[in-house]
Amino acid sequence: MRFIIGFIFFAILFYAIYVYFPDTFQTMVSWDKTIFDFLRELVNKLFHTVSAPPAAPPATAPKALLLLMQWF
Repeated sequence: MRFIIGFIFFAILFYAIYVYFPDTFQTMVSWDKTIFDFLRELVNKLFHTVSAPPAAPPATAPKALLLLMQWF
C-alpha cells in the first residue's frame, strides 16, 4: 500500500512540474534521454563484445595432436 501511495505522489509531483515548470521538465526529460541513450549504447557494446565470434583456429595443429596422429 505504501508503494502505491508513493507512486501516486511521485506522479503528482512530476505532473505539477510538467504543468507549472515546463522548461525544468524539458531539462529533466533531456537528461533522462541522455542517460537512457548512454546505458543503451553501453549494453549494446557489451552484448556485441560478448557475442563476438571466436578467433580463427591456429593455422598449424598443436604438437600434442600431431603426436597423437603419429600413432595411427
